[in-house]
Amino acid sequence: MRERSLLVVDDDPNVLTFVEVALRDRGYRVTGVSSAEEALGMLSELSPTVCLLDVRLPGMNGLEAFRALRQAGVEVPVILFTSHASMNIAIDAMKEGAYDFLTKPVRAEALCHLLQQIERADESGAQDLGISGALDEDDDGDLIGKSPAMVDVFKTVGRVAPTDATVLITGESGSGKELVARVIHRNSLRGEGPFIAVNCAAIPEHLLESELFGHEKGAFTGSLYRKIGTVERANGGTLFLDEIGDMSLVLQAKILRALQEREIERVGGTERIPVDVRVLAATNRNLDTAVAKGEFREELYYRLAVVTVHLPPLRDRGDDLRRLTNHFVRCYSRKLGGKVRRVSDDVYEVLERYPWPGNVRELRNVLARSLILSNGPTLLVEDLPELRTRTESSAPPDEESLKNLCKQRMSLGELERRYITELLDETEWNFSRAAEILQVHRNTLRRKLDEYGIERPA
Repeated sequence: MRERSLLVVDDDPNVLTFVEVALRDRGYRVTGVSSAEEALGMLSELSPTVCLLDVRLPGMNGLEAFRALRQAGVEVPVILFTSHASMNIAIDAMKEGAYDFLTKPVRAEALCHLLQQIERADESGAQDLGISGALDEDDDGDLIGKSPAMVDVFKTVGRVAPTDATVLITGESGSGKELVARVIHRNSLRGEGPFIAVNCAAIPEHLLESELFGHEKGAFTGSLYRKIGTVERANGGTLFLDEIGDMSLVLQAKILRALQEREIERVGGTERIPVDVRVLAATNRNLDTAVAKGEFREELYYRLAVVTVHLPPLRDRGDDLRRLTNHFVRCYSRKLGGKVRRVSDDVYEVLERYPWPGNVRELRNVLARSLILSNGPTLLVEDLPELRTRTESSAPPDEESLKNLCKQRMSLGELERRYITELLDETEWNFSRAAEILQVHRNTLRRKLDEYGIERPA
């Protein structure tokens, strides 16, 4: 293997030693420096094949150094290191045109895999296409994370945001789909334009067409004035269609036509109105299944899913639960005057045992309530009475029960059906309360009842 030159910029000598040892036998000549200024001064002499940059450096930080490289016309592939895989760093890195980024502690396997990719691209003559822009982190924190699944989300968002591609965002209720849509919009060429969100499951069917396309005066009983619809109001910006899987086939056809022809007609009108709108859509349904059942138009599905971003459920995000907990505690404690400053280990244990059907939104609401109830500087299990009750009621089964459960081989759908049924029994079939606990809209809950054939007992 021919020798390749690697420039590593990190003020931690342990990282420099780690990279040198990890790549010693892979044909790389590793040069390590502790500052961006030093690295920029030796570029012409070194001509590195790949540059590894720590984001947090003394003086000029990694992102600033990366921009300086590009301004100087140096097109070497850059991999960024960061100990803080927050949304803004990840998306900034990808939008600036970085080849990739790795979170610390860096694993040798992950680094070698990226270098192999760069080698293959170099040998095949492929060109790395960069994109530019910047992003400010959203205080809601739904996209904070360091889990591999969330890192993939950050990368995809960073790549797709500056384009005008239609994006389908999938994931369970409360996982942060609207926040992803807002981040994409904010970092797009339409970022200065309007962002209009419509929840297709929250608006009655007979009103949704008027909400989307508007109506003319006298179009129907009670239409006493002309109304401009959300599609028209989003002109020049982004239209976010949340829970699009709940939209009727008739309206799906009209949305499809609007996307294809880039024009609409108001209800009761004859004028064809041109619109320039980027559409982002979200759903917690499996649209592949819905298409197969004839419940969702195949043409619209492929039109929407040019790029798909899937948000993982909170229960599959590992240590992100603790990161989000700490973030929300800091945010809400600050708003409440800084009363709570710590979280007890028992709280983390309770949070990690709970399945979080409402995902990040439910976690945020639970922590907000608990901080209001807390009396001291440390958040205790006693401050989460409702969650503790739910967690204890769903405690792991004993060995005999586990054997019976395994024999039943319940599917995920059967588990969900049982959970919804038990929750409705606990709330005495109070739909509003059950929907609030599940962090879903009442219409979505009713659809689940129809889907699973759940009926209220006599």
